[in-house]
Amino acid sequence: MTTSVVAALMLHNQSCSRCRMGEPCLVAERIQDEWLRQQASLQTERTQASSLATEDAA
Repeated sequence: MTTSVVAALMLHNQSCSRCRMGEPCLVAERIQDEWLRQQASLQTERTQASSLATEDAA
């Protein structure tokens, strides 16, 4: 996870009574899900950029 996601989770966990008690929390899950979506999007962009560079080189 990137520093910003870790920081967001830490901040949330400090202020959320459910997280402090170790219970499931939808907000924390949403923060993590957003990070996963961002990572998937970045991977897709990298793959597309790589295939375009390969096509340009050919």
